Amino acid sequence: MISRQIRSLIVVAILSSSLFALSVRAQEAQPKRGFQPAGSYALSDLETINTTNGNLILHVPLMLPPGRGGLRAGINLVYNSKLYETHIENVQDLSGVITAQNLLRDNLESGWGYGYYYYLKVINRNNEDGGPYQCTGTDFQADLRAVHLWKVQMVYPDGSAREFRPTGYNDPLYDGYFNVSTSGQVMDFSFGSGLCNIGFTQDPNPAMTYYSTDGSYTKLTIEHNGDWALSFPDGGRVTNLSTQSQRIYDCNNNYVSI
Repeated sequence: MISRQIRSLIVVAILSSSLFALSVRAQEAQPKRGFQPAGSYALSDLETINTTNGNLILHVPLMLPPGRGGLRAGINLVYNSKLYETHIENVQDLSGVITAQNLLRDNLESGWGYGYYYYLKVINRNNEDGGPYQCTGTDFQADLRAVHLWKVQMVYPDGSAREFRPTGYNDPLYDGYFNVSTSGQVMDFSFGSGLCNIGFTQDPNPAMTYYSTDGSYTKLTIEHNGDWALSFPDGGRVTNLSTQSQRIYDCNNNYVSI
């Protein structure tokens, strides 16, 4: 026969297990917070907070919610809280020496605006990082910067900028800059007669292929003439051709022209 004290302990254990299971289920029902694959912190679908610089982006859908086939066309009211952005310039310091310094400038994408299309953003290190950089032959890091000039981003209608990497190429400085342009021009350096020489070759492929770095498995194809296509894992895509307006497709080939 089980004593009254043992029966009480069993009842307490069963109740504790039930409460723990309910607690786990309740926690699983909460929205995801913290670090997401895109490197941001989000409490809802309306805002994104950059975990590095605290930049807040609000995107409020105004019309055309995503359709059954994954149609992403719509109009967003976007707010970007990043009023300033940093850049590097080679300027003279207080001792009269030219050094690379971090400076602030106005962010042209700050404040309120409308987001309704995708656009390609190609960044040249020489324009952003205090260039132009020269091939010296004495500083290997500087030589790498002189030829690894290009970084590719796609800006989405919600205001977020997603970075893409070209297939078959590396960024030896681990900063997202590569030695190949969107037109397929490849830069490299070599040494001869005591000099550092920069040479140019052409990528043999008919178009450049890029993949997203945010874990979304998105493919970007850029033709050498500047036309591009963005392909999503669910079959949706965006095309931006010089011969037509931008088109946003769903997986059933329905599209909206912008």
